[in-house]
Amino acid sequence: DSTCSDTVEKLMNGKKIDVCFTSPPYNAGDNSGLVTGKKGSFSKNNFYENESQDSKTENEYVDFLNSFFNCILINCSTEYKIFININYNYNSPSSYIKFVNNCLEKTNLKETIIWKKSSAMPIPLGLTRLTEFIFLFSHTTKNDFIQESKKDTLFNFYEIKNGGSQIKGHNAAFPIELPFELIKIVKGNNIYEPFCGTGSTMVASNQLNRKCYGMELDPKYCDVIVARMIKLDSTLPIKRNGVLLTNSEV
Repeated sequence: DSTCSDTVEKLMNGKKIDVCFTSPPYNAGDNSGLVTGKKGSFSKNNFYENESQDSKTENEYVDFLNSFFNCILINCSTEYKIFININYNYNSPSSYIKFVNNCLEKTNLKETIIWKKSSAMPIPLGLTRLTEFIFLFSHTTKNDFIQESKKDTLFNFYEIKNGGSQIKGHNAAFPIELPFELIKIVKGNNIYEPFCGTGSTMVASNQLNRKCYGMELDPKYCDVIVARMIKLDSTLPIKRNGVLLTNSEV
C-alpha cells in the first residue's frame, strides 16, 4: 500500500528515494460499455481489470493522492525529484488541481512537462485529449538537469508514441520511453514507483542501470512485472517473502 509510510519505508529498506516516476490511478471507475460519437460507436474497456479499485469520490481521491505523496516526502533524499503524470478526469475534474495545490504547500513545482501521445481515447462529453501533464516536484528550483553536452537544450515537451504500450487487462500502461527519457535527465540511483502497474518504470530504470523500488497491489500485475523483468534480464534473482525462487517456481 503506497499510502502507508511504514510500508514504503519497509520497501526502501534503509535507502532513500532519489527519483519517483509514477502515474496514479485515474479514478475512472467503470469505464466500459458502448459509446456513440460523431464518428460512430465504439467499445470502451476499463483502464484496469478491477475497476472497483478506481472508484472514489472526489474528496476520497484527493485524500488518496495526498497520502501517497506524503509517503514519498517522508522517505525521500534531500535531492529528490518526483515526476507525477496526472490529469483531468471526468469523474473528478478538479482533483489534480487540488492535489498540485496541496503539493505546493510542501515542496516546489520545478517544471510542468507536456507529453504528446500518438493516439487518444475519444471523450463523448469533451475534447479528445492528445496530451497529458507530468508535474515535476523538487525541494529546489535550481537548474540541475543532466545534459549530455553543454550544447544540448532540454525541452518540457515530449512527443512519445503510446500505441501498443497497453497490456491485456491494463489499458492505462504508459510506454517505457516516457519514464526512460525523464529519469535519465535527473540524478539519483534509487527510483521509486508507488503504482507499478505493468512495470514500465522498473524496466526503464533497469535500462538506465538504476535500481527501482516498486509496489503494486494487484497480484496479476505483479506477475506481469516479474515476467517482463525476467525477459529483460534472465539473470535477475526472484524472491518471494525474502526466499529465492527456482526457475520452476517462478
